[in-house]
Amino acid sequence: MPEWEFNGTPRSNPDGYNRHNPVDHIENWTTPMLVIQGGRQDYQVPDTQSLAAFTALQKKGIPGQLLYIPR
Repeated sequence: MPEWEFNGTPRSNPDGYNRHNPVDHIENWTTPMLVIQGGRQDYQVPDTQSLAAFTALQKKGIPGQLLYIPR
């Protein structure tokens, strides 16, 4: 449960969530990545977040692949 891992909800403990937000650590990314995203049925990670991660890899010149599964 996220509440247990982050010591509360995003509203009650925003620092617990923000500390582990990948977007705040992009400057430290160096490892090649495979980004996998599902389409309509993937409710956990919105398409925009996966595409943003892949775009960040490309802008940093880090090797990466995007696997998008539309259904």
